Amino acid sequence: MSIKVQSTVFSIGSGTGSPETFSAVGEVTGFQGLDGSAKVLDVTTLDSTAMEKTVGLMETGKVTLDLNCNFGDAGQTAMRTAMAAGAKRNFKLAIPAGPAGIPAGVSASGPTVITFAGYVVAFKLSGQRDAILTAQAVVEITGAATITTS
Repeated sequence: MSIKVQSTVFSIGSGTGSPETFSAVGEVTGFQGLDGSAKVLDVTTLDSTAMEKTVGLMETGKVTLDLNCNFGDAGQTAMRTAMAAGAKRNFKLAIPAGPAGIPAGVSASGPTVITFAGYVVAFKLSGQRDAILTAQAVVEITGAATITTS
């Protein structure tokens, strides 16, 4: 079944406090990511009759956000600030619940939330004639991502 992403919220953690507070990143128009992969390792020996392989550690990848740029948005400001400081932050991607948004075999009434830690490594502005100012933010994930449903 398809999953609707309208009303999905991407948030950045403050990096302090217990519990940590999160600010929604405003004016997100799209996202891509969690595009990780594992490196293929060669374990072939002289006794092998064919190439033998295993996989290394999982690289969780990155998340790219497409935004309408808003310098007054607290979430976008937190992302630019974290990037300038080289600070690791926690992130949440909350995808709304509903019959089309629930994975098979899971009973949930709330959103599916993907949480991960990472570094904002890019916040690129883009403008052209007869258009609004847009931005693309890139978060490089460190460690594993966790998917939970409620």
